[in-house]
Amino acid sequence: MRYAFIQEQSGGLPVRAMCRLLDVRPSGYYAWTRRSAARCSRQARELELVERIRETHRLNRKGAYG
Repeated sequence: MRYAFIQEQSGGLPVRAMCRLLDVRPSGYYAWTRRSAARCSRQARELELVERIRETHRLNRKGAYG
């Protein structure tokens, strides 16, 4: 919750100052942002895969999968 707040406000205030005020370490915040970015890219790959599976399912064997 604190990290999300810092991310939302990062355009107006320095990240390190907000971390100090919220009593969190800047390294923890930056680690959180990297994990969030990795999660987003993984979700995008999963959505692409699901879309390909659906398209294959639609095109092949009249709806059979596998």
